[in-house]
Amino acid sequence: MKRRNRTGSRIFRGSLVTLLLLAAAGAFIRWNGVSRTPGQWWYPFIPALFSDHYTAGPFAMTSNTREDNPVWSQIAGFNRMQARLSYVATRGEPRAQVAWLLADAEWKDQPVFPSHALSPNKLESSTSKALTAAAVEYDRISRRDLVQATAEGSTLVVGHARYEALLISDLHVATPELLQNVLTLARQGVPIVWLGDFPARAAGWADHARRDAAVRSQVERLRGMVLHCASDAELPGGCGNLRQRAALAPADGSAMPLRMHRRLLGNEQFLLLFNESDRPVANRFVADHRVRFADLLNPETGDIEPLEVVPMATATELRIAVPARRTRVLHLTTGAGRADADAPAPTTRWDVEAWHSPPRSMHPFVRWWWPGNAVEQDELRRELNSLHAAGFGGVELQTLTLGFTFDELRKDHDRIYQVGTPAYFDNLLAVFREAERLGMTVDLTLGSGWSSGGPFIERSPSQQLLMASVDARGPASIDIALPVAQEPWYA
Repeated sequence: MKRRNRTGSRIFRGSLVTLLLLAAAGAFIRWNGVSRTPGQWWYPFIPALFSDHYTAGPFAMTSNTREDNPVWSQIAGFNRMQARLSYVATRGEPRAQVAWLLADAEWKDQPVFPSHALSPNKLESSTSKALTAAAVEYDRISRRDLVQATAEGSTLVVGHARYEALLISDLHVATPELLQNVLTLARQGVPIVWLGDFPARAAGWADHARRDAAVRSQVERLRGMVLHCASDAELPGGCGNLRQRAALAPADGSAMPLRMHRRLLGNEQFLLLFNESDRPVANRFVADHRVRFADLLNPETGDIEPLEVVPMATATELRIAVPARRTRVLHLTTGAGRADADAPAPTTRWDVEAWHSPPRSMHPFVRWWWPGNAVEQDELRRELNSLHAAGFGGVELQTLTLGFTFDELRKDHDRIYQVGTPAYFDNLLAVFREAERLGMTVDLTLGSGWSSGGPFIERSPSQQLLMASVDARGPASIDIALPVAQEPWYA
């Protein structure tokens, strides 16, 4: 839809524009709300030539969803579903079985340009697919995480997270310090699965002869203390028998057809189950033998379906159905009843009413773009109320001039470039007061240079990284000196 020019300064109704951005992997959705300027439609992106999409580059990557678009009426239900999932995702603590070392020290990414339908997890590694098929949940941990990891009995402790096993793969170079801690963890009884080749040398050039020799010596000691897998195919069964650690798995021993994420809350478990296929799943599954109650929660409707719990010798059997391309939440309760003596704190305990009607703080936010300060308070209040009715929990306010022609910038120069003036802060105050009345949150960004952008940052410095960190444990009032920043680490 092209920009429509009008005369006068009246703000037209139906002016909200919501841009929907899908990540390459389909992992997240970003909402961008655009406020109307006086007398015209304003979009920060130009229209694509062959579709109703908008583009921030050569390819159409955003879609226009105005208030007069039929899709707008469905956004409130979609946001309510997201709010229910957010509510579940804030109950208790996440719990994965396996900590998997991210040996590359970077998350490699590449653009995907879908021509038709998205292909979920197209770039997923064979190792991840093998773990998923075995119903094994994992977290990726860094080299630094592994160097600092400890053990409590046979449990691996990384920060506040606890794991039943450690998986190491693609570690072609390593520091002696990292391997020494892996040896320590193995001696303490942490199950360690090593996939593929062991490292042949140390990282870096400084003192490399001595460090390479140390790595070779440590590798020889590790060979007899870890479970070695030659390929991904060995992961589910014989190598570490990771399938036995699954919180939920098909009863017939077949590959897990659902993606799963687990959270623990006292004697309760919440398992997020996502069916990413085009076929419905209706299978028998086995879970912990201590399960006494099981409910299947539908985030789209809020419905709660009690499931029949069939006790077995070493497990509990459940029949679970998840439609194609849909998510369900499995709520499991162990022990004699639904209440536990060690009840969670009120801020994290499970509340059925909050599941049906999640608090506004659980609802998605929208990034709200203003054309500088060329806005009207009445229109801002109207748009904020429209966002509230659409199920948004808050806004992140950002001023932009992107999308304006030079003529438009010159014409409305005095209003657009008022950001930071008393008139701008008057508009902010009106928004803050209306948001407070609606129970919404407002995040304010001051400037649009992003983390490494702007004319004051040249190309070379923008490509460098200096980092320093220090861990602090609270609650406490502390005074810590900042450490000296270190150069990036390269293998």
